[in-house]
Amino acid sequence: MTSISASAKAAQDTARGNDGKFGIQHHREAAGVALVSTEDPRARARRLRDQHSALLEHQRRAAADKRFFEAAMDRITVQLVSERLVADHPTATHLRLVQNDEDLTRYDARQILDAAGNMLADSQLDRTWLEKDFSPIADIEDALSDISVDNDGWADGIAEVHDDPHEGEIRLVDLHAAIQASPLQHPDSRDPRRMPLSYEQQDALVEAGFMAIDALDTRVEDADELEVRNRLEAQRLALESVLGANLQG
Repeated sequence: MTSISASAKAAQDTARGNDGKFGIQHHREAAGVALVSTEDPRARARRLRDQHSALLEHQRRAAADKRFFEAAMDRITVQLVSERLVADHPTATHLRLVQNDEDLTRYDARQILDAAGNMLADSQLDRTWLEKDFSPIADIEDALSDISVDNDGWADGIAEVHDDPHEGEIRLVDLHAAIQASPLQHPDSRDPRRMPLSYEQQDALVEAGFMAIDALDTRVEDADELEVRNRLEAQRLALESVLGANLQG
């Protein structure tokens, strides 16, 4: 059985409530222990501003990435449909997409044309070519109806746009160009900050980050001006946040 001192026993009994339960015992803070932040307020404000700016940048990149990936998927859909249409209609060269009357954000597949502009199929006369399976869960019509009108990065190099006063926006897809087209390249694909890294490269980058933190520690200690010291401290804290390091203390 654990024994306690007489003074602790008396404090415990004093704190006990009428219901037999223990109440709250108040203790003095240990000498030399401060329960408030010692971070300079200006450095903290700068750190929070930097974190806010970083979050805004992440948000912007996420929105741009979403738009890019949607366009990239639309392009692949058009490429696969083009392959299917040329296989079914060997002389086909173009697919005519017309803006939907009720939903202006999507297209309707209207006609398949040959090199002379002759109509090989028209969805207003015969819809069987649109009802052929494109995937286990969609036919050609469903696949093409998901192609975006507004996010038209998918059309780069494979489809021309025309405006018609009666039919709205029209896309004339070059079927052979679509089949041979390269996938869309992410605008940041050549940015080293966005490139995938091997484990060895990640280790080297983290090690360089730790070395930079050590260097900043030295510069903070040597800095004469408070403003310079606070700026260096904010940079050090930002690096720690990126690396997930807990080097305080």
